[in-house]
Amino acid sequence: MTDQAESEHAPQPPGNQARSSVRSRALEEALLADVHNPHRVFVVARDTFDESLSALRQVHGAVTPSLQRLDEARFGDAIASATADLEPGKANQIVLGVLVLMRSGRRMGARRLGSEAASGAEAAASEATSGVRLTDEATGDMRDDLTETELDELGNWLSHELKDTPETLVHLFRLFEREFVTPERQTLIRGLLLTAAAAAFEALLAALLVAFYEARPERLGDEPRFSLSDLQEFGSLDDAREEAIGRRVDGILHGDLAEWGKWLDQNTGLQLPNLTIDFARLFEIFQRRHVILHAGGRVSRLYKRRMEEFGQKAPEVGASLRVDREYLEDAFDELQAVGALTTVGIWSKAYPAEEKFALHGLYLQSYDLMLEERWRAVRKICALGKLSKESDEVGRHVFQVNEWLAVKRLNGLGEVREAIENWDTSALLPRFRFMQRVLLDALSGAFAMAPTLMHANQLDENDLLEWPALREMRADERFRGLIASRSNVPSAPATDGDGAPPHEDDDGEQAGDGDGGAAQQPGSPPSVRPA
Repeated sequence: MTDQAESEHAPQPPGNQARSSVRSRALEEALLADVHNPHRVFVVARDTFDESLSALRQVHGAVTPSLQRLDEARFGDAIASATADLEPGKANQIVLGVLVLMRSGRRMGARRLGSEAASGAEAAASEATSGVRLTDEATGDMRDDLTETELDELGNWLSHELKDTPETLVHLFRLFEREFVTPERQTLIRGLLLTAAAAAFEALLAALLVAFYEARPERLGDEPRFSLSDLQEFGSLDDAREEAIGRRVDGILHGDLAEWGKWLDQNTGLQLPNLTIDFARLFEIFQRRHVILHAGGRVSRLYKRRMEEFGQKAPEVGASLRVDREYLEDAFDELQAVGALTTVGIWSKAYPAEEKFALHGLYLQSYDLMLEERWRAVRKICALGKLSKESDEVGRHVFQVNEWLAVKRLNGLGEVREAIENWDTSALLPRFRFMQRVLLDALSGAFAMAPTLMHANQLDENDLLEWPALREMRADERFRGLIASRSNVPSAPATDGDGAPPHEDDDGEQAGDGDGGAAQQPGSPPSVRPA
């Protein structure tokens, strides 16, 4: 599938309206009401980071497809001009073949086509392309995933087809060679988006470090030391402390990922690798960012050495490190997860009494990410969120439900079915039993429970229309009837909505829940609900 097709089929980030539909942020608003509240900086830093990544994803989704079309149109027009003297049917096939060769192996393909042109060698068989599909059977798009063998066959076929017009072959080779050193527009933009995303994380880390030292100035220790002339320039002790914090933070940020991890361990007890989806990937993201900025996107000796020291294989020096759609989306997820978890960790260490607020914010972030279908980031955030000692019972179950949902969306229900089936919901709020059925795709039981939950104000129309976990219910023909009857829902005990006795769900269990189950724990964020 082409980058263009992937982009068109990939879920696009919603706008501000969709992101604002998340649960009430009442607790955070209480913090923000006092502009002098020092805790406010954590909320602002986190939200700035989140919105920056969201904006970068929106740019990626909106801009790169048109850039790809621009690249292909420009190169395609040049090829068409070079083959203008050929018979039309043959010319069209040559143009398609060269475009596919370029897309599947810019560097490798150019060398092979070039060697064929230089030597004038003819293909061993004139039917070289008989086993090479130039378009995707499912989408009709040009392929960009040819194997080395297919690239060889395609290059040989092009040489064979143009053996009687060597001037055209040489023209194409020169065009191909020039195109090889011309960067793709979409690759340039993706590289810039990657560096901007990494910079956004560094800005987040800087803000968190400053806030931490302002809350815990004793962690500065005896450094830095100021000269007498320095002290004379400070108007107050606060100015001196601000300068000391600035110098310390600058020193930390000038280090690499290992030094950031060392700081987290020493000052918060957090282990940076535990906050990442894939620590090796995060390490490579920052190394690739350096290569894009300082080496034109090609493997440098420093990149190769650092990756090998990290235990990772690296391409040869000079190889191009392209940032394709999948790589960039994975990088966004990686940075999103580590940014969210680092924020909670540092905030909680700076102000231990605020850990519940920090966890509430983490839940809100995970819900926004679920709306955007960023399941890799959701899975990591929820996996750690449920482990916090400050999460009450309701909060832990919410994080657990959303982690299971993320795994289900990523890898299928089979990976988590047993864990969900073994989840004891008997003493929990009815909505958790409802979510258990939803996660297991036991939709008859879920539809039977829904009216009672709506009557008890544990489920409303907005939940039905928005909760990411209810995607399968919304696709069911019974969903329209549920929405239509929302104004006339029955009271408990649960029925099928028509006065019938409690319905046995897909697992053979009765759908009614009797009592309301465990009450929400005191201090639990009121907006926390399973999604």
